[in-house]
Amino acid sequence: MISDLGDLPTPGTPPFFPALLASIRATAPGLPLDPVVLQALLLCLLPGDKNLILRTRREDVSSVSKLAASVSIIQPLL
Repeated sequence: MISDLGDLPTPGTPPFFPALLASIRATAPGLPLDPVVLQALLLCLLPGDKNLILRTRREDVSSVSKLAASVSIIQPLL
């Protein structure tokens, strides 16, 4: 889990997303992290009960699934 969420800039400000990416990479260096996919997942969480369809190559399905599961775990912290 991300331990230093208090050190992140205010959500919605320009430095927030890069700082969040850096924090995630520092906490889970082995996590396959695609910034575009992460941003799409986070944007889908904002309005609440919405759906997101991600298209990816067959060999990337596992990585995208792991990233989606990780975002669902950190979502209550944001």
